[in-house]
Parts: sequence; C-alpha cells; structure tokens
Amino acid sequence: MNISSNLNSKGFQLIENIFSSEYIHKLKDEMECAILKETRYHKTTDYYYYGSLLLAPKYGGSFLNIFEHKKFYLPFEEILGEECIVYAYTSSSIPPKSSIYTKRIHVDSPRIIKGYYTSIVGMVLLDDFTIENGAPYFLPHSQEMEEQPSEEYFYTHAEQILGKAGSVIYFNPRIWHSGGINKTDNWRHSIIMGMQRAWMKQRFDIPRALANLDLSDLSEKSLQKFGFYSQPPITYDDYYTPKAKRMFKQKTT
Repeated sequence: MNISSNLNSKGFQLIENIFSSEYIHKLKDEMECAILKETRYHKTTDYYYYGSLLLAPKYGGSFLNIFEHKKFYLPFEEILGEECIVYAYTSSSIPPKSSIYTKRIHVDSPRIIKGYYTSIVGMVLLDDFTIENGAPYFLPHSQEMEEQPSEEYFYTHAEQILGKAGSVIYFNPRIWHSGGINKTDNWRHSIIMGMQRAWMKQRFDIPRALANLDLSDLSEKSLQKFGFYSQPPITYDDYYTPKAKRMFKQKTT
C-alpha cells in the first residue's frame, strides 16, 4: 500500500475501506460487551482506563480474526517486515459527553531512533470519526520533536482526522497527538493496534493470555502476529526441538 513515504514525512496516514461494515459491526458489538465486563472487574466506572480494553483478544470472538484481513496487516509489514508481531491490542472508546486519558497531548513511544522504526500503530475506526464525537488530532511532521508542543501551537497546527468506520489511521508512535472530546450522546469506539519487531517484548504475554481460548480456526499468519512463534524457550528441550516445533521459529530482522 506504500505508506512508508507518508509515515516518514507527515507521520500518519488514513486508509479507507480496510474492513467490511459487517465485520466492524461485530467488533463494535463485542467491544461494548467487553467494556461492561471490564467495568465489572473494576466494580466502578471511575478508573483511569474506563472504556479501554487492555487486552482485547482475551475476549475472543471477532477480536481474534483481525489478522485474517490482509489489507490490515500489510501496511505494518511494509515498514516492520513480515515477522512483526503485536505489542499492544487495546481500544480507545470515548463515553458520551466525555473525554478520556488520551485527551492529553502525548506520544506513544519515548525513543527517537532516526531512520528506524521499532513499532507502528494502527487505529481502527469502529464508528465514523467526526468533529462532534472526538476525532483525534495529529501534529504533522512532529515525530522527531523531542519536547511536547504547547497547547496553542499544537491545536493551531494539528490536523483532526475524520474518517468512515472501517478505515484505519496508521501512525508513527513518536508523533505528537491527542484524542478529542465526544460531545454526542453515543460512545465512539476504535481499536488501537501497536505492532513491533518480533524480538521485542509484548505488553502482555499474549500466547499465555489466550491459552484458554479455542484458536483452532486461526491461520498461521494470525498466530504469528499474536506472537506464538516469538516465544523464548523455557527448557533445553524447547531450545533443541526440531525447528518446525520451536516456540521461536521466525526471522528477527
């Protein structure tokens, strides 16, 4: 899809029609059910990450099938290589008449490594992103800006990214950005997918976290993206087992 040039210069790119409306509706329905489960876990809505799923695939269902969509993962592979895996698979859902912790001006990665990406983020729009429901702001060409810009500078020069459900905003995690304010009476949902190099540690040990789920229908590609082929060996037997059965059996360039 050739997003490299835009991410290298502007720092982000919106690509439309990545997912079908049918799949997006399933994700959205399951997202709302999962948020209720997270709220029951915390026994309140008054917590920092309210509305966010820290590990969406643990809820199974359509969350597990996201890498069965080639159009979604190809932009990640274009920059990070075929061996890239999930770092974080969470959500960014803003309650009605509200904003969340992403409203602050921030970056998603603390390190600047010129000419090299350790990770890329994809924001999957489960709703149309509008001015009214809190579409995010991105400051173009700011991925090598070390100091946080002032609010005045940021909101004067940033772009608010509007788009249709099923689109994905791919961005350099070093770019300065901010969530918006949802002024509507409905939730505004999205998935946040952070992809990284295979040799890096995941936010959660996803293979272990998904151990109780039926993954028999997932493709080799999906298993690879979730990190099942990037697990360090536990014992000598794991290390010396034939390559096809190893827990770590992919390139790490």
